[in-house]
Amino acid sequence: MILKRLMKKSMLPLVAMAILSFPHMANAEVEPAYEVPEGPVTLYGQELNPYFDYYETEEYKGYQWDKVKHYTPEIFPDAKTNNMSAIEVCDMMVNVVRLYKKLEKENFDRVVEVLKPKFPDVNDDSVLYDKVATSLQTRDPKALNGLLKLLPDYEFPILMTRKVAMKNTAISMLHDAALVNCPDYAAEKGYTLHTASQ
Repeated sequence: MILKRLMKKSMLPLVAMAILSFPHMANAEVEPAYEVPEGPVTLYGQELNPYFDYYETEEYKGYQWDKVKHYTPEIFPDAKTNNMSAIEVCDMMVNVVRLYKKLEKENFDRVVEVLKPKFPDVNDDSVLYDKVATSLQTRDPKALNGLLKLLPDYEFPILMTRKVAMKNTAISMLHDAALVNCPDYAAEKGYTLHTASQ
């Protein structure tokens, strides 16, 4: 039931369409359901530690937990009012990761379609997809600014897509933290840490 509620709250393409129709919504102040302090975070009664060594290295160019943790209440608004077992949180995180990964790809694909006319000699969409992903998944502001300069009339959708990417990063880190809490179950189900593929 919790996952179903999350999915209903996570239909970002519909939300994005509404905001595109009413731009003033983008600047609306939304009071978070709860605060996310530094350090491990307790969600659904389970303590999760999203600080993995890989994410804290210079080699890693993406967003770090302290830069994306404030999205947690938006993604999991009922995490402080409902309790789940470690196994239930493990299953939920795997499903939510899949949902947001699909959402991220859909948003990246839209940006790629708008970007295509800028690169008429590039016939491989994956090349442009990688360019978009690199620009929106990195914490380097130069990469984002470069994409915004290419598509100045598409600034708002790009920033919305970047927000999706940042949320996806937060979920990925929480996903790994949840799997660490249930290693035997995760191994039995074939769940793997995202950091393991880095």
